[in-house]
Amino acid sequence: MAYQLQPHADISRIIYLDSRDADYYLATDSNGYDMKSYFSYTLKEGIVIPDNQGCLLSLNSASIPYSFYNIRSGVNDKLEIRVGASDGAGGFTGTEYDIDITITQGNYNAISLATEVKSKIESGITSATPLTIEVSITYNKDIMKFLFEMETDGYMIQFRMGTGVDITLSEETLRIELGLQANNTQQFYQESSTKSNLTSPNVIDINGSIHGLYIRTNLTSVSCLDSLDKTFSNIIARVPLNVPSGGIIFHNPRDATHKTLINTHLIKTLTIRLTDERNRLINLNGLDFQIAIACDFIYLQNKVNPPNSFQRRIVENYRANRIKELKENVHARSALRTSDKSKTKSRKTGKAKK
Repeated sequence: MAYQLQPHADISRIIYLDSRDADYYLATDSNGYDMKSYFSYTLKEGIVIPDNQGCLLSLNSASIPYSFYNIRSGVNDKLEIRVGASDGAGGFTGTEYDIDITITQGNYNAISLATEVKSKIESGITSATPLTIEVSITYNKDIMKFLFEMETDGYMIQFRMGTGVDITLSEETLRIELGLQANNTQQFYQESSTKSNLTSPNVIDINGSIHGLYIRTNLTSVSCLDSLDKTFSNIIARVPLNVPSGGIIFHNPRDATHKTLINTHLIKTLTIRLTDERNRLINLNGLDFQIAIACDFIYLQNKVNPPNSFQRRIVENYRANRIKELKENVHARSALRTSDKSKTKSRKTGKAKK
């Protein structure tokens, strides 16, 4: 929303925050270490907002290290597969084994991800079943898809995207990263001379779990609508990923286009969360980030509600009566002028006769 700043309102203020100066960190990672992306900070000198003014909050700038991974533990590091002997026609024969595969978190490209998935599938099958199976996963950069092939005769593997036995894993899979379809079973097998390969139905997206960073704060909850929850959220700004992994993501003052009118009279304690687009906390893996929050002030105006139907009828009747009254006054003044002219003419005629 656009607001017009006013010259006599309180001066603007900038709050510079560094996650290393936090009073409290409000989340820990899987190793028990503090996550620098979720913290609270209490100002020694609070910002008082006068009763007749409102505060416009906006993200002025940010510098965030691109130290988080595109394959993250508990977010998109799981695969559910079913493996067994193939009947050569797309079905199993004999014993079937359901296996949960966990990929080591990290920053992958298409080639390294293919290597990691191949290794974990083969080792997962060896450790959980009496089978020894070799698979091939290659990346075709022309069509941006993976090709899955069975290299051991007589077996089949199914990817169970949302159809597996462990429903909780279905939301943490590498479906988008591998180009697989949701709520669907996709398979590849080899039986004697019959070989059925699997090409990713969708284009792969190595960064499918995160396309932007969302900065959230406790100071606002009614200015941004989020399609995830379909309601208002506490997002203050979205920062796009405009650098490669390992760099620094910047948000410059010229990028600050949205200002939020907050409903408070004192800014004292701030809570900051850094999340992805699905409101999942980002793990910066021990690194800190900095942001600057701008506070601008405007005078508040009393809200004027539009008139209801009864009030509109009163106004319309008043206008009609007023117009009628004005017309009658015009006619009366016109008649009076005509009468005055007649009297003046009669006096002049009488004098002439004498």
